[in-house]
Amino acid sequence: MEGRCALKGNAPRVCFGPLADPRAGRTVPQRFCTRSRVGPTVPPEAEIPSGPQYSGDTSGAMGRHTEITAAGNCRRAIPARSPMSELMESRAGIMTEQCEAHRREIRPRSLICGAVAVAAAFTTAMGTGATAHAQPDAQVHYVALGDSYSAGVGGDGIFTWAGPCGRTDKAYPELIANQLREQGQLGSFDFPACAAATITNGNAALAVDPTQLAALQRDTSYVTITIGGNDAGFADVLISCTTSDDQGCADRLDRAKDYARKELSNSGNAKLRKLYDKIKEKSPRATEIVFGYPKLFDPTADCDSDALLSPKKRQMLNDAAELLNQLVAEAAQGHATFVPVDQRFENHRICSADPWIWGYLSGEGYSAQEIQYAGFHPNAAGYRHGYFEALNDVVSELGLR
Repeated sequence: MEGRCALKGNAPRVCFGPLADPRAGRTVPQRFCTRSRVGPTVPPEAEIPSGPQYSGDTSGAMGRHTEITAAGNCRRAIPARSPMSELMESRAGIMTEQCEAHRREIRPRSLICGAVAVAAAFTTAMGTGATAHAQPDAQVHYVALGDSYSAGVGGDGIFTWAGPCGRTDKAYPELIANQLREQGQLGSFDFPACAAATITNGNAALAVDPTQLAALQRDTSYVTITIGGNDAGFADVLISCTTSDDQGCADRLDRAKDYARKELSNSGNAKLRKLYDKIKEKSPRATEIVFGYPKLFDPTADCDSDALLSPKKRQMLNDAAELLNQLVAEAAQGHATFVPVDQRFENHRICSADPWIWGYLSGEGYSAQEIQYAGFHPNAAGYRHGYFEALNDVVSELGLR
């Protein structure tokens, strides 16, 4: 499969040129084909015996590219060494697209194959403007794993708790599944994500492994997961920091960060990487999509009473979230697609004018007896704009829009 990103499951193929080892971090030249003219559209009912046919302006140049079936916005990836400068697509003898190739330098990433697979499957569902040409009968079998950030705690309000796991229909997995369902692409959807979940847990009901992994099947197409925060003990840290002084908060954070490095990092016990490996063992065709966490606070805003945290504490907690994201992203390299969400929460953190994350509600109208279940979790806007739409960023970064 030299020169191709071998996508798993039912995703369309997208042909890439011969990339260097993505982990080497080298810049690799490629040519991207962009639309110059579109011919007549082939009716859906047209009989196409062998799918799209491709030809280039140099004889034989397309010989190793005949499996390309990415479509919609007419962006094709052509190896830089290819002499081809023009690409034509025809269906049943009718030319449907004609493209000109342009050179572009890209930096390969260990996540590129997974990210392209995400784009191929979710382009239509995420509203990127491209029209996916996946086979009509291709069905996505989607499993959503993880903790409260996967379950959608906070999506229905700060005082609302939905069942034993806190799952809500505002959760990003529900939003993804709903869009796939509307597009007729959803074959099945399993949503075992649960608040308070950790990678492993003495309480099996709160463990991703083995409890949530039971939802995985051999034909699972896509797996999304947000996990690691509870393993690092950051929920307990938040509670501790609201009741201690700055130094007490710093001491508690240092212990949590040391524990996270020991348990989650690839150089430690590598719990995250081992989990991603288990997911692949159970669902070898699946693309794994790992979401990060947002930094919770605007550290400069004057809202100590609402956050119950001083500016110094808020900055320290943000730094801890950044470390957690680094560990999650590191573990995902070569195993899963890491989707960062933090930048999307910029100007929408706790203490901002338009927060997408619940802080602590105080003042008139709020009773001290009311339990604020969703404190320090995204609200509905956070799950939609911060998480659900983060897949758009992956698509955009790879130039696949």
